[in-house]
Amino acid sequence: MVCDAFSRAEAQRLAWVAMHQADLRADTYDSLTDAVKSPDFVPGQSKVGKQIILLASFPGGPRAMSQNYLDAMSIVKRYGKPDYFLTMTANPSWPEIQNALRYGETAANRPDLVARVFRIKFQVLLDKLLKEHVLGKVVAYSWVIEFQKRGLPHAHLLIILRGVDKPRTPEDVDARICAELPDPENPDHAELLAIILASQIHGPCGVRNPQAPCMVDGKCSQGFPKLFCEATEVRADGYPKYRRRESSRM
Repeated sequence: MVCDAFSRAEAQRLAWVAMHQADLRADTYDSLTDAVKSPDFVPGQSKVGKQIILLASFPGGPRAMSQNYLDAMSIVKRYGKPDYFLTMTANPSWPEIQNALRYGETAANRPDLVARVFRIKFQVLLDKLLKEHVLGKVVAYSWVIEFQKRGLPHAHLLIILRGVDKPRTPEDVDARICAELPDPENPDHAELLAIILASQIHGPCGVRNPQAPCMVDGKCSQGFPKLFCEATEVRADGYPKYRRRESSRM
């Protein structure tokens, strides 16, 4: 019901924009020349009709996306390149979701519930970064939320730190990022290890599973399995090669 109501509201908003193009002065930034110069225009095939121009304030529209991109580039120009790229994906097994499902329901039946829980948890993540400064003092940030093919919300977050908190050495990177599995013999790491093994392990692919979605021309398109690395390397291109020792416990 919630999704149906939102779809109807969205349709009404689009209809209003279509019927008020003159009020929005769309003719000042739209013309036949723009239509012909469009990359989708094919001479002799494309039909040039009346285009509907969406407002820059319409979420998801091409003008809104372009404006967001320019805003992000302005942030980078002012504060420098991002220091961390964080990804957060909704987990349908979160207890906040599972406990709210009715008998016979799955998370796929309740996109409203998944989106609401995801938003709350994403706000908690922002509080940890922006208020508690768990990675250092944040001077600028930007994010985008998209939906995966499975329908789960997925956030990409870029943050820029003040100069003294920027990770510049391999030791700085190791203090914040670990590409090795937690110690299975450490009881304090048991919960974290279980989460990683259930949610963050790639594969199997390669010769073990040639039909895996990541396989392209007989190789993993994501570069797995990764080679071992005894020490973190900070490379000139800005992308560190994380420590992943062959002698680690797992």
